[in-house]
Amino acid sequence: MKVRIKIETEFGWGEKRSHELCTVERRAIDASEEDLGLSLSEGKSLLKHIQRALLQDQIEEISEVARVCQFCGTYLPNHDRRRRQIDTLFGRVTVEVPRVRMCMCGLPGFPQFNAAYSPLTRLLPGNATPELRRLQAELGARHSFREAARLLNMLTPCQAKPYDDPQPSYFGRRWFGGQLQPNQRRHVCYQSSVCALGVSGQRLCSVQTRVSKAKFRTHRRCN
Repeated sequence: MKVRIKIETEFGWGEKRSHELCTVERRAIDASEEDLGLSLSEGKSLLKHIQRALLQDQIEEISEVARVCQFCGTYLPNHDRRRRQIDTLFGRVTVEVPRVRMCMCGLPGFPQFNAAYSPLTRLLPGNATPELRRLQAELGARHSFREAARLLNMLTPCQAKPYDDPQPSYFGRRWFGGQLQPNQRRHVCYQSSVCALGVSGQRLCSVQTRVSKAKFRTHRRCN
């Protein structure tokens, strides 16, 4: 038996686009209990394919809408297309992101120049989705970074990498886009509504909920 899994996208202007994601094969002769349904590895691979197709089509539609100037209604050309990697709960996805030329209607009398912007950057300034950041913070509050990364890799296709620091009291920022060296002040620039985070068996005492630089104090968790 062969099962071909496809999805179809219908854009707001009526265009339809289909994506063939994968093919699942199952045997009927000498079948075992392991052959029933989707396995975890097959499910993770399928979710990653769906995420890639969904993200790419979403970016296409968002960029197409952004090409219409909201002030004068001019249909703006695409400047170019660039690749961008986005970390999601279902894996790291590489997408093609169009950049749109800026309209000069608000600057009369100025010469034309080829300035462009990416609509996706305004929507997602960082490289990770908010859902992934929240799950990382939740698991980091309950487990060490190594164990939290193991759980993420086991259950999702996101491929998290633990921060391997011989001194677990230091706040490893690899999950949040960088690294923090020992003897460096623990300043974090973040945007989150999380009230408490745990780092390698410790708990962060003070957390701010606005985009700013916050200095954290840590102490041992009381058992």
